[in-house]
Order: sequence, then structure tokens, then C-alpha cells
Amino acid sequence: MNYFQSTPNPTQGDFTLVSDEMEGAKQVELFSVQGSLIQSWTWPKEELKFEIHTRGLTSGVYIIKVNGSHAQQIIIH
Repeated sequence: MNYFQSTPNPTQGDFTLVSDEMEGAKQVELFSVQGSLIQSWTWPKEELKFEIHTRGLTSGVYIIKVNGSHAQQIIIH
């Protein structure tokens, strides 16, 4: 994967990841800024978009990683 975007960011709840290509299933992980794994998902290979549900998470800054290397900061209000 060359690129992904999280939208909306910041978010009041759920957000969507958008990829520039389909290249097989992708592992998506949500981490706290302290590095603790909060949750993980498998992004199906045939999808360019993947919705993340954040209900139950406290407001704050999180890190979203795709395939263990591509990372972005996400802010949840």
C-alpha cells in the first residue's frame, strides 16, 4: 500500500480509511499514543474504503497503522 487517508480527522466518532489501491487484505491496528494496541481489524482486499467504529473510546490522540508500517495520527473528540 502506497497511501491511505483517514477521514474525517479529527472525528467525533467513526471514521473511514481510504486506500489508493487494492493489493490484498490489510491489517489495521489502532494504538494509544503510549503504544498500547487498542484494537485491530482486517481490511478486505477488494475494498478501497474501510470504516472504523470508535464508540466507547475516550477522546484523545491515537495512531492508526496499516500493515504495520504506514501510520497516521487520528484525533477523536
